[in-house]
Amino acid sequence: MNNVTFFVLTLLGSDESTRRFHRLHSSFERLACRDSFQLKKVQVRFGDRLGSVLQIMERARDHQANHGGMVGILEDDAELHPDFCTELSKTLANLPPSWE
Repeated sequence: MNNVTFFVLTLLGSDESTRRFHRLHSSFERLACRDSFQLKKVQVRFGDRLGSVLQIMERARDHQANHGGMVGILEDDAELHPDFCTELSKTLANLPPSWE
């Protein structure tokens, strides 16, 4: 498992969202597999959640097309499983060959 970019949704102008993003970023930094990941902070506007999600999905597809690897989308308040690296590796290994 390497070259995974996570797009992290965080609310534009929110101090609480900023704190949550920093907490998530810190938890990624403590992972043994941290060199396999990149976080991209994506600020969204309050009230336009659907438009924001569709825009982020488009950005994720563009990023994957230009850089390869895999992409994931997280919210800034995500809490990682204690064995995140192992569990993500298992999940990816069990995906069917036709998975995109």
